[in-house]
Amino acid sequence: MVSRVFVCVLIAVGLMACPAPEEPLPAGPPIAVDYEAVCDSSYHQRLVVLEGYLNLFPRLLSCYPDEAARTGRSCQVKLLPVADAPTDSVEQGRTYYTMFIDEGDQSNEARSRGYGFGSPLKVFSSDSTEIDPYDRVRLTGRFHASGRATSGDGLMCTLDVNQIDIAEPADISWADEREAERADLQARVDSMAALREERNREHPTVD
Repeated sequence: MVSRVFVCVLIAVGLMACPAPEEPLPAGPPIAVDYEAVCDSSYHQRLVVLEGYLNLFPRLLSCYPDEAARTGRSCQVKLLPVADAPTDSVEQGRTYYTMFIDEGDQSNEARSRGYGFGSPLKVFSSDSTEIDPYDRVRLTGRFHASGRATSGDGLMCTLDVNQIDIAEPADISWADEREAERADLQARVDSMAALREERNREHPTVD
């Protein structure tokens, strides 16, 4: 039998590689972390619980093959500190945490439905409820912190999501708010049409 010492000595002469053993993931229950404090290297590889609002209207949809995902694909979703947080600029986007959610139509999964009416991402909670953009969610997953090559003084912080729960359901859903806006606009259009008809009756046009 070749001893482990001899095997690793062979690395020095370039005859074979001796892979470093993987470090075990930290054990213990998930740690509840405030949104502002989650990007801390001390949480690296730990299970954490984090709350916020999912950005279901990303500038660029990102769902792609991912070997680590349960379904083989994952969607990249930003977690915002408040509903309707600004997400237009690149700098703003960097301040929000990136979540990786398995792609699919089942619980704790996300599915792209393309652009158009409605949000482009459908995300399902642990009880298979579709997440509303105004729902405050509670995410449980494995946190990762790594050096950011572009800045040199910060961390790239991401979360591989295992479970999605609704912490606070929306008072008024995004769809209901859009319907209220549509109804308000239609009421104004109808009012203007009624005023035109009244003016035409009071001041008929003479041919």
